[in-house]
Amino acid sequence: MKKLFVIFAAIAMVGTFAATTMAADWAFYGSIRFATFYDMMDYGDVIPANGQEDDAGLNWSMQGNSRIGGKVSGGDVSGHFEMGTYKEAAAHNMDVRILWGTYDFGGWKWSMGQNYTLVNNWTSVQVWGDDNGLLFNGALYGSRKQQVQLDFGMFKLALIETASSQVIYDDTDVILPKIEASFGIPVGEGSIGIKGGFNMFTNETFDGDDSEDIMAYVLSADGFHGFGPIYFNWSAFWAQNYGNYGLYSGGNFTTGINGAVATAAGDIEDSTAFGGTVVVGGAISEVLRWEAGVGYIQFENDAVGSDAESMISPYGQMKYNFAKSFYVVPEVGAFMYGDDQNGDSYGQDYYVGAQWRMDF
Repeated sequence: MKKLFVIFAAIAMVGTFAATTMAADWAFYGSIRFATFYDMMDYGDVIPANGQEDDAGLNWSMQGNSRIGGKVSGGDVSGHFEMGTYKEAAAHNMDVRILWGTYDFGGWKWSMGQNYTLVNNWTSVQVWGDDNGLLFNGALYGSRKQQVQLDFGMFKLALIETASSQVIYDDTDVILPKIEASFGIPVGEGSIGIKGGFNMFTNETFDGDDSEDIMAYVLSADGFHGFGPIYFNWSAFWAQNYGNYGLYSGGNFTTGINGAVATAAGDIEDSTAFGGTVVVGGAISEVLRWEAGVGYIQFENDAVGSDAESMISPYGQMKYNFAKSFYVVPEVGAFMYGDDQNGDSYGQDYYVGAQWRMDF
């Protein structure tokens, strides 16, 4: 009788799942992105340990952000999953980019899982560096993190896994999740967004006699505006302890300048950062579009040195559609790394090439 009961229970569960699946609406998608770029690096005055003054090379590979995914909705519940490729030891492996569930309560929504955080500036479609989008060079990028998010329409609130690191003492304690909020305002043919976040963790000795709280926060605004066939996007931010917050940055910056640093006296010196992006683009025809933009980012920490370090990143591109979901994006750009804390030049990095993309 027990075996018979288990069999009938299993059949009932499978039948219920099948009925639910058939009643839901599914939509699958994919995107293959292939990079063909030539990169030229000048190391400036800060020459690597191997003595190499410059370097150049060809990048001919599938991008690490190629992906396949699906979305499902049924009643008040919806879900989204996305798998992507990433490069490790010259091989492509699969990882989970997004795993997200949402329940719609009518006036607001509860979501949880792994998805993009609220503090991101999506102002650019720069394709170099796996669709870099100036995200490491002036635009904020908090990546995809595990979180719980409340959506009230124009206002969103998220509780996110805390970013933590060892700054001064060996033991790291986390009490609160990272907190982020965003508010969107429609403006004409575009919108303006205001975003902010707070992250805190504690470094202490194993015996608990000494401890320091590491506090990081960020405030950002961005805008998206349309003027007929032309669009204009922008972003700006200010942050304390940018790296300790869990934000990403590119460039050859001095170690520790983007986060809190322990001083010789045993104190904590906080770092500051600010930056932004300006992007313009538009349509030339139904199959040809253009975009140009520039990003700027600057870090400063008095414990590391007296001078700030910065980077400017201009680029320009054309996008040509061979078909509805198949196109090529020729692009040229540069990363001007500025000087380090001692006034020595970090050099420049130039690139030229194209991204080939097929969506399905």
